[in-house]
Amino acid sequence: MNKFSKWKGKEDDNVYLNRLLKNATLVLPAVKPTPRSPELQKRIEILKASQQNLEYKQMVSNLSQPSVKPRSSSAVVSGLNFSVTVFASVFGCIFLLRNIIPDILVRCIIGLVCGILLLCIEIFLAVRAVNKEETKSKAN
Repeated sequence: MNKFSKWKGKEDDNVYLNRLLKNATLVLPAVKPTPRSPELQKRIEILKASQQNLEYKQMVSNLSQPSVKPRSSSAVVSGLNFSVTVFASVFGCIFLLRNIIPDILVRCIIGLVCGILLLCIEIFLAVRAVNKEETKSKAN
């Protein structure tokens, strides 16, 4: 601005604006930040915490979680498995023993005994599996 005041006093037309601004500096007033209200600050903290919680849930959403098998469908499958085991053992004994034991009634009785024996084993294994699941769920 010093040069401008000197130029203003002269009648010389050779003074150009780019020469005047060549070594000039721009001085702006400092911006005073307005203080935040405590209510706004609390609201911002709550929003930041909820956003971080949401981001955390998105990060861990792809981790595998223990799956709980529905009891109703597993009970149906178990019952179907029991019945198929008994029928298969009866018909297997009837078919396999046809050359050894000619009487069909004896073969059916042997098949039923084998089926009942396998049914008891299946029930024992099912009860043991349910027991293991309960102890695992209580431990967790």
